[in-house]
Amino acid sequence: MTASGREANNLALKGLLRATRGERRRLVVSAIEHGSVLEAARALEAEGFALTVLPVERNGALDPGVLEAA
Repeated sequence: MTASGREANNLALKGLLRATRGERRRLVVSAIEHGSVLEAARALEAEGFALTVLPVERNGALDPGVLEAA
């Protein structure tokens, strides 16, 4: 159990990627993720994981083509 959503997001992202370090070294997130998700993603990037931050449309939706290209 975690004390907050921020703690849960950190645990989920960092725990998963660190546990699969040899297999998965890339994280793709949208530009409008919750701040705690973006913060964890940037921390993982600083550790050497590749990070792609996808832009969103004016309505907040991801362009399927941009997502597929990533």
